[in-house]
Amino acid sequence: MPGAAPAACASNGREFMQEDMDCAVKVLSKGRRTWHPLHSFIHWNLTISWAKFMLIMLLTYLLVLLLFAVLLFLEGDGVASSGEPTDAFSDAMLLSFQTMSTIGYGALLPNSAFAHTLTIVESYVGLVWCTVFGGLLFSRV
Repeated sequence: MPGAAPAACASNGREFMQEDMDCAVKVLSKGRRTWHPLHSFIHWNLTISWAKFMLIMLLTYLLVLLLFAVLLFLEGDGVASSGEPTDAFSDAMLLSFQTMSTIGYGALLPNSAFAHTLTIVESYVGLVWCTVFGGLLFSRV
């Protein structure tokens, strides 16, 4: 019967609670390995406070932006503004933000093969980050 706990985990007439689910998983999976490395990470993400969760998501986003901005800046003339190479870190940071958030205004653009490759990777990382953040956010709600 779906939703029912095994006899060893009888809930004594009360609603099916989380403790019953934990017991049911242990009973039903006896002899099998049930732990997965991501299990602890997901459980931790679901049990931390909302403030910590949002702060961690914001900090990871900013750190990834900073990493790609530094790589673009170290390229030298990897960022072009209005067709002219620029070596300002603020331009590299802005291009990184526009790429990762998929805005792409068009005023800044990659100026070398390395910078083009980096922006491709960064846009993919941005999409994956957004997907993971959305999934974790949805599972918390």
